[in-house]
Amino acid sequence: MKSLIYREFFLYRKSVFTALGVFFGLIVMGILIILSMQFGNLAKATADLTTDLGGNISTILTYMPGMILFAIPLGYFEVLDTDFSSKWMRFQYASPVNESRLVLSKLSLIGILTVCAFVGSILNALLFSLICDKPFTQTTLSLIVLMMTVFSLITITLCVLTCLFRKSTPALIIVFAAVFMTFIALSIPMLEKASDNHDIQFFDIEMMIMEKVSGIAPFLPFILAAVFVLGYLIMTALLRRREK
Repeated sequence: MKSLIYREFFLYRKSVFTALGVFFGLIVMGILIILSMQFGNLAKATADLTTDLGGNISTILTYMPGMILFAIPLGYFEVLDTDFSSKWMRFQYASPVNESRLVLSKLSLIGILTVCAFVGSILNALLFSLICDKPFTQTTLSLIVLMMTVFSLITITLCVLTCLFRKSTPALIIVFAAVFMTFIALSIPMLEKASDNHDIQFFDIEMMIMEKVSGIAPFLPFILAAVFVLGYLIMTALLRRREK
């Protein structure tokens, strides 16, 4: 199993390292912005602008680098697509590795990357909470868990649809169309509130999101576990179909 997981990581390593570079770049950029707000050109702005900008920047920097980390597993479907396009799956059918172990190795890598992204997101949020003198609250933790659940759902769905169609293009079209429509549906109430309050801040958006998910927040870890279990069962069943 370790060899299978290492194979998956080896094929995906370039994307992982690229995303990590973007993650650390955002952190450095965020620190420089905060230093500029305290000691540089941004410190010369008006008090109101500095307050508004500081609140928005701190919220963005608390979550944006974490989103980059959670996007790392999202791109894993490329490896699965390559397995089908290169006909590697035909070799796999002749190997002693059965479909369930193959799927388990793929989902294990996704799970490891997701856990690492969660830890990195928590550390990033704690860092900018300390720098911006903003408390790390249960709301912050809940939003990070929500991001992890949503990104994992999208990742597993992409992998399942790639196994179904044996290529990633239809999977990408279906998933991102669904994500776009869901985003539009959830954004309408926020846009209506923003039209009534032109001074709305990113912090207000954060609270509006939490108002909508507060009811399911305690169940997010169970939803995440169910997503992985269902993904494992469906992908195993789909891979047991032989290519013609």
